[in-house]
Amino acid sequence: GNNLLDNLLSGQGKMFSRTNTDTSLKQSVTNSTIPSYTGENISHLAPGLASMDKFKAPPPGANISYRMWQLGDKARPQKKVRVIVRSKVAGITKEGVVVSPSVKLEHQPQYGAEQVTASQCAREWISALIRPGSVPTRVRVTPDSQVCMLEQKTLQQLTQEGRRVGSDPGKQLVNLYNIFTELSTFSPGQYLLQHTAKTGAFCNVLEASTKSGPPMMDLHTLYTTLQPGHTVPGMVQYQPIDTGILTPWHVANGRVPGTFEPPGQRKQFSGGRGRG
Repeated sequence: GNNLLDNLLSGQGKMFSRTNTDTSLKQSVTNSTIPSYTGENISHLAPGLASMDKFKAPPPGANISYRMWQLGDKARPQKKVRVIVRSKVAGITKEGVVVSPSVKLEHQPQYGAEQVTASQCAREWISALIRPGSVPTRVRVTPDSQVCMLEQKTLQQLTQEGRRVGSDPGKQLVNLYNIFTELSTFSPGQYLLQHTAKTGAFCNVLEASTKSGPPMMDLHTLYTTLQPGHTVPGMVQYQPIDTGILTPWHVANGRVPGTFEPPGQRKQFSGGRGRG
């Protein structure tokens, strides 16, 4: 597992880099002074590939990219799994850096930043991995949509954070490799992977069928009916406060994360010469 992860981390920065940029701006002017931005076409080509005219461009206005990945094991180098990953780009900075954002809801900003769950950390890690060169950016917001903190991470930092919260990326990649290897033995068709907390490192494989009745699962029925137990509970279980993160609010107010506001008025101290 570690060999597979180390290879991805070491080669992640070398796989794709921006070389030739073909940029065309399309603007429509609403009046004589205020232009409106309507989009920008940005094309990137990985080094070592053919010229741009050898590839089929996506439909106009589509924000998609396809990348070929290989999963393998050093113990069995001859057995590799090739996977095509389709993804989108959320945004690009003025400097041309791809941003991979995620949102973390903060329920107790007055006490500090909440700990990141293993699920969110895993999603952030894979989102950054499949977008080489992107900057993972975690946006912490309050329930009233106020941004309280921005965190820019690296893939290595997300890897360490994931291991701390119980989501080791190396083990997860091994799970994906085993699942894809098993799926490659199936006949071509339409399949659905179902994963729950009870399945652990495994998943259920469902195959499309024209039959009805048990033990078949009707996906349309699942989304057209609502059971009382499927509704969101009224109370949200908050995550513990991460006392290792100092938010801008705590810096501005001189507060220690994870502590209550001291009673009474804060004393003001004036500078002066002390005795030594």
